[in-house]
This record gives sequence, C-alpha cells and structure tokens, in this order.
Amino acid sequence: MFLKNLFILFLLNFTIGCALTTTEGNINSKKIEGKFSMFSEDTYLSGKISIANQNELSQIKINLKNYPKTFLITEIRKKDLKKYKHNFNESYEQTTVKSLIEEISIFEFSKWLKEKCNLSECESFKTKNVLISKKEFYEDNKLKKIIGNYKSFKFAVIF
Repeated sequence: MFLKNLFILFLLNFTIGCALTTTEGNINSKKIEGKFSMFSEDTYLSGKISIANQNELSQIKINLKNYPKTFLITEIRKKDLKKYKHNFNESYEQTTVKSLIEEISIFEFSKWLKEKCNLSECESFKTKNVLISKKEFYEDNKLKKIIGNYKSFKFAVIF
C-alpha cells in the first residue's frame, strides 16, 4: 500500500514536471488556463482546466484525458445565492470533479488565485473538505502551481 501511494505521488510529480504550462494573458486576466492532476489510491484523472469570470457568472471548463467531451460547470451568483449548471455525466470520476468544483465556489477560488502574495505569506484556500495552497510562482510573480487535498484525493494545478 505504501509503495503504491509513493508510486502515485511520484507519477503525479513526474506528470506535473513534464507538463507544458499555458496561461492566457496573465493571472490578472478574467480567464486562467492550466493543467491539472487529481488522484486517490484507486483513481487518477488529469487534463486541462480553464477558469473564467464575468459579472455574476463564473465557469470552469475541463478537458479530461480519455474523455472526448469538454465538461463545463457554470456558477451563477445572485446576491448570496449560488446556482450551478453542468453537463457532467454521473460517472464516478466526473461526479468527483464536479463535487470538488462546487465545494470551492468558482468565483471565490479564482479570486484567491489572483491574490498577490509571496510564498511565505500566502494564505491557503479552505472549505469543509478542501485545502489548497500556493506552492510556486514564475519569476514575474505570476502563479505557477497550487496543490490541494479533497476528501481522499490529492490534486495539483499548473498554470
């Protein structure tokens, strides 16, 4: 069991290290793009992620490897209410990703991503089941990597 977890952690770091990074505009733009990996003891997911914000509308678009379909979750905010629309199926992997995204709130998460800080002072993003930390910046102080935990999953996003 320990060796399996160690292998999965190595695989995640290798995948992240070899991933090409893409950022549309910069971290202050309304659209942020990157690559992500998410794994537990028996599940591994990876793909591309795009986060966009408009006035009362936020969206996360996900392209999972091995799935030809692009998945979209839209968060509509009116005052203190949030409503989600999505095109996910009910497979285990897709439901897990959808639940994570709904728990972090797309708008709050993207706002946190854009906050300027240095690594010694960056606050973690926390909800009931989610803990995400900023781990690395590019030389021009743009965010490069975040890592997190969600229930039994670990994940990383490279921008």
